[in-house]
Amino acid sequence: MVKKIKYNKEDQVKLVENRVKLAEDQMKRAVADYRNLQARVIREKEDFAKYANSKLITAFLPVRDALVRAIDHLEETSGVQLILKQFDDTLSQEGVSKIELEAGSKFDPEVMEAIDGIKAESGKKIGVVAEVLRAGFKYKERVLRPAEVRVYT
Repeated sequence: MVKKIKYNKEDQVKLVENRVKLAEDQMKRAVADYRNLQARVIREKEDFAKYANSKLITAFLPVRDALVRAIDHLEETSGVQLILKQFDDTLSQEGVSKIELEAGSKFDPEVMEAIDGIKAESGKKIGVVAEVLRAGFKYKERVLRPAEVRVYT
């Protein structure tokens, strides 16, 4: 047999007040969560629009690499150099920049990928770029493709 508990009016008022306070707190949290969700969706849409071309631009980078290799292996390169310059100018206009580095730069894993290690001889510092094998590129603030380098180990 279950006993019925009798509440006096003060206890009933306190119980209702507590339930109302709990419901208000839950509602405030739900509204805050919804506002945070709205802000996140807006940020994601902006990022998507900002970086929408990155996949297409990445697909064109091997073409640029082929032009660079052609310049390295051809005797007459003036025409290819003009095409490469025009290609680089177009990339620049779209917000693409080459990651500037050279042999002797400190290795930075944020923008470089170590493809090979070379034993450091006397006078060479460990963790320093020995040779840049392939240029890296950024699109706006994001790395599209890290530079491929050999590093002294």
